[in-house]
Amino acid sequence: MSEKRMENQDVVGIILAAGQGKRMKTTRPKVAHTLLGRPLIEWSMIHFVEAGVADLSVVVSPSQPDVHAIVEQFALKVASRCRVRHVFQDVALGTGHAALCGVRSLEAQGVRSGTALIGLGDVPGVLPNILNGLVGRLGADRSALTVLAFDAEEPSGYGRVLKTMDGQVYRIQEEKDCSAEQRLIRSCNSGFFAGDFRTLAEYLPQIKPENAAREFYLTDLPVLLTGAGQRVSAFEGVPEETVLGVNSQAQLADVAARLQRRIVQHLMASGVQILNPDHVYIEDSVVFGQNVIVEPFVSLSGEIKIPDETRVASFSRWTKQSEVRL
Repeated sequence: MSEKRMENQDVVGIILAAGQGKRMKTTRPKVAHTLLGRPLIEWSMIHFVEAGVADLSVVVSPSQPDVHAIVEQFALKVASRCRVRHVFQDVALGTGHAALCGVRSLEAQGVRSGTALIGLGDVPGVLPNILNGLVGRLGADRSALTVLAFDAEEPSGYGRVLKTMDGQVYRIQEEKDCSAEQRLIRSCNSGFFAGDFRTLAEYLPQIKPENAAREFYLTDLPVLLTGAGQRVSAFEGVPEETVLGVNSQAQLADVAARLQRRIVQHLMASGVQILNPDHVYIEDSVVFGQNVIVEPFVSLSGEIKIPDETRVASFSRWTKQSEVRL
């Protein structure tokens, strides 16, 4: 599922992953939960790296050593392609503060300019081509910030992206603050942004905690920027299912099912014959040879290769190469 990497190595990344995930109802951090064989956070990190990000800061809570370990292990795997590190958000002061922690970490690595991609560690479906499109729109519109927006079938619960008549974004309005008319707007905020690095470094510290939670919200940035005469745009047209986040066990299962369908469709498009696509479990780490047939109720996981001309019998469960047999 690799994508063409961006040629512009001036693109850096910030992934926000410091949330506690209390609605998961477990002691395990939300982004450490397994999704199709990988920790949830790893999906976002993979997509950022495959999009060509040269330097990636993952903002985490200091109280979640499991997440630190996941980031460190991933950093070793991609060391030749991208510099990855975890960054502590010592106090949970909101998404604006978390993004600022990421910016400060990148500044400490010598980053002073270029483009920054900001995304979420619990949204695994935003593929590299979408991230590339987000960066491309930022440059094409000569914007200070570009919001990844999508049209929600049922927008309840999402922040609305408010635009001027010429399509420029002037505010992201949280639903609780929306008027009756604004609640009808279907253009919603995904939580992913591309921004000019210098602009982010200047304006993120200016966000004020003017809300009931007394937190610094990243979504307040468009108002700040437009008030200063800066341009904010939207990159739109992505399917809603690509920006679905995980906040509960039910959502984790739903997102897993959607990603599994995407993997299976990709495999069939590449020539793998899957007799019943709705009744298989196949992780994206599995490599298939030519003329492979997969029968129903099969489970294939881990870094295994299915040889040419293999027929994978129903109820097979292969998790390591020694189990793979003709």
